[in-house]
Amino acid sequence: MIFYQISNFIAKLHVASSKNISSVIVSFTKVSLRLLVLFNIEGFIEGFRVLDNVILVFLRKSHLDTFLLFKNVRLFSTPGRRFFFNLKKLSKVYSYSNFSGCFIISSSKGFITSSDSLLRLHTSGEVIFKLAI
Repeated sequence: MIFYQISNFIAKLHVASSKNISSVIVSFTKVSLRLLVLFNIEGFIEGFRVLDNVILVFLRKSHLDTFLLFKNVRLFSTPGRRFFFNLKKLSKVYSYSNFSGCFIISSSKGFITSSDSLLRLHTSGEVIFKLAI
């Protein structure tokens, strides 16, 4: 059930980014709120506002006045296929390919980015999706 909420959340951000819409309304869940806090900290979105039972998300523009950040999103884990990266495999993905995005990882410490996993927290977990910038 959680994967359907995440995929719906990411799909709404992807469609809004593809259509150059500056704000999008997503449903209020604990998972979407945690991901939005992470996106806001990492600078992927301008901000968000919690209304009654929905969340209004303001997307960040790139230097070309387009909303490009959520155009290259790929879900990794699905209910039938789970991807777990340890720190060694995660560092290989960064070193062998010139990967300029980040992975969103569900770990024991909550949702974290791959850079936080490698540099600060030294923990690994299930790779939920990949943001390629």
